[in-house]
Amino acid sequence: MRILVTGAGGFLGRRVLESLAQLDVEVHASARHAADNSHVRWHAADLLDPDQRRRLIQAIDPSHLVHLAWTTEHGAFWESPENRDWVLATIDLLEHFADAGGTRAVLIGSCAEYDWSDPALAAGRCREFATPLAPISEYARAKLATFHKASELAVRMGIDVAWARLFFLYGIEEDESRLVPSLIRSAFSGEAPELHHPNRVLDFIDTADAADALVAVLRSDLTGPVNVASGCGVRLFDLAQAIARVAGTHSARTEAPPHEGEEAHLRLVADTSRLLTGTQFDPKYDLEASLTPIVAWWRSKQDSNPNTSNR
Repeated sequence: MRILVTGAGGFLGRRVLESLAQLDVEVHASARHAADNSHVRWHAADLLDPDQRRRLIQAIDPSHLVHLAWTTEHGAFWESPENRDWVLATIDLLEHFADAGGTRAVLIGSCAEYDWSDPALAAGRCREFATPLAPISEYARAKLATFHKASELAVRMGIDVAWARLFFLYGIEEDESRLVPSLIRSAFSGEAPELHHPNRVLDFIDTADAADALVAVLRSDLTGPVNVASGCGVRLFDLAQAIARVAGTHSARTEAPPHEGEEAHLRLVADTSRLLTGTQFDPKYDLEASLTPIVAWWRSKQDSNPNTSNR
């Protein structure tokens, strides 16, 4: 098995490489800037460049593909026009992969493809073949378009394609502007966390577990959409409280303030039955167990940089 992982230098990509390192397989990693990692063979490539996409596949001749590369700049990616470029780049890469004899690919989707206004989600879960799809951002629309095009290509070219719909990731080395790092900084400072919608219930999964899940999907025979999530809903207020406990501090706010309106009470929790029954994925972490090394990592980063501010 010769595996190509694109976007391998990213937040999730690094964890996928760690998961693959446990297997007896040949791993190739691509990113715009190659890294130094003795476990894999690195290739510098800008996958928005058609010639570099073609040359990458020709140089590696992979049998399997985990395609993580996409525009991911925090905040900006939701409406970035680059999302449309990644639709074309992904389908072209997949076509080169199939032409070269590749047999199985895992592509990355998003829970943002689902219809978040579906009334059934208030007491139910996002189900791959039942929950309506109604993306409202440029990012989610691009992901859904890629899913449809990749599914058609898979049938036409006779390859297996699994579409991993990721829910809410958190983990070590996360962008400090994202939710979990911001809550950790609030805990360190002893300030009440700034939560605009504390009653929202979301499905969070540690990147280490998410990476293991993607590798499990790659090694399975699942095709089509697969939710990659913990299957557990966590209220944002409760997440902040869990972080405060792990950090050894206490939030100044003891109760979540009431909020009205659908936006405030959004509930997005995945049905993970397909993932758990169709693969050998075995989750390692519950919420607080996974938060412990993450909080420790941020504490060591803060201690090593006395100029770090808690915002």
